[in-house]
Amino acid sequence: MSTSAEEPALPLIIVHAEAAASARRRVSDFLEAAGARPGEVQHLLAVIEAGAVEGAHAEVAEDTRAPAGSVRAGSVPSRR
Repeated sequence: MSTSAEEPALPLIIVHAEAAASARRRVSDFLEAAGARPGEVQHLLAVIEAGAVEGAHAEVAEDTRAPAGSVRAGSVPSRR
């Protein structure tokens, strides 16, 4: 995705949000064309999105864990 010098690049969150909305519409159309009821389509998409959010949350939580032996700000190291 290239932009000209005077045209600012879109923030990635906007690009991803637009792509996600487009993909959601396409998947919804495919499922409905395959015979899924609209309510079932919405439920399936919600479950998929919830799984994506949970996966992203778990990845962030894993990335922000303190390395072994380090002390978090505001915590008191244990004495043995």
